Amino acid sequence: MNSNKYFIITVLLFLFVITFSCKKYHVEDCENYDYYNCNTVEPFEGILEIELTINNLNPRVPLVVFNGNFEDHDTAFVDTATTKFLEIHMPTNQYYSVLAKYKTSEKTIFAVDGDDITKKSENVCDSVCWILENGKIDVKLKYD
Repeated sequence: MNSNKYFIITVLLFLFVITFSCKKYHVEDCENYDYYNCNTVEPFEGILEIELTINNLNPRVPLVVFNGNFEDHDTAFVDTATTKFLEIHMPTNQYYSVLAKYKTSEKTIFAVDGDDITKKSENVCDSVCWILENGKIDVKLKYD
């Protein structure tokens, strides 16, 4: 009975060690790797995609792009949009916020949104692949 108890403990310990000590290794097939989606050139700028409301009351929308939060008043770019979509090339690894100014029949409305443009690297076989994530800003009027 005592040896049976030790046997069960030994088996459980063995299963525990196998279960929690195995590392998952991902092996790349470097001879046949498809580098089609691998950008080997480090990006230093990305696109800040800004979506706006253009209508009869607002055919031109003044906007300010800030480095960081708009409350910090670090102006990066000032423009007046005349289309519903605007793309601005900006440096990577930065958070941006946008302030858009709209008019209604009674008042002025400010819309604010923010997002990052980020890049990260990934080692693949003998190359470094860069992944760029552009920023998406939505400063459309929610009630127009």
